[in-house]
Amino acid sequence: MKKIFFFCKQYLSLHKWRLFFYVSISVIISLLSLVSPYIMGDFIDHLIGAGDINFIFRYFLVFAIISISTLVLGYISGRLYTRLQIILGYALNRDFIKRFQCAPLRFTQFQDTAYLNQRINNDANALIIFCISIIQNVIVNSFMIVVPAILLISFHPILASILLFMCCINVCFLKPAMRFKSRSLAFLQN
Repeated sequence: MKKIFFFCKQYLSLHKWRLFFYVSISVIISLLSLVSPYIMGDFIDHLIGAGDINFIFRYFLVFAIISISTLVLGYISGRLYTRLQIILGYALNRDFIKRFQCAPLRFTQFQDTAYLNQRINNDANALIIFCISIIQNVIVNSFMIVVPAILLISFHPILASILLFMCCINVCFLKPAMRFKSRSLAFLQN
């Protein structure tokens, strides 16, 4: 994976601001998806014990703004991802084809050039899609771990410490279990 990123680094760095903008929008969409259940839960809590109906309009307005913002940002993110993938895939594809054109004639004369062109195009796009999605997923998932952890620690520190302890136990016992599972699968395959 490191070699793939090193190979695609020059293409990603050409459009780093566009990539940064795409990842930022993805993070905002993910954070808005975290806020929506909290707002709905708070709305239900107020609905049960409320005396007047004015708060419904406030929650409706807040929830509508968050929902519309999520839809608009999702559309912008989709368009930005498509544009980024096309631009970077084209640049990588162009460079591959230039290298192929400089190859010796004895290499190219017995090759199906249409097949090679299609293969280069597919591979270039696959590499770019892989790099963009890995960058986006790592950053978004980092935020999706950190922000709920901060909220959990601020709302329920005791529950947060219990969950942290359970995660540590899970990591300590899961890793040896995974090693045992991989060894047993290797033994069964032989």
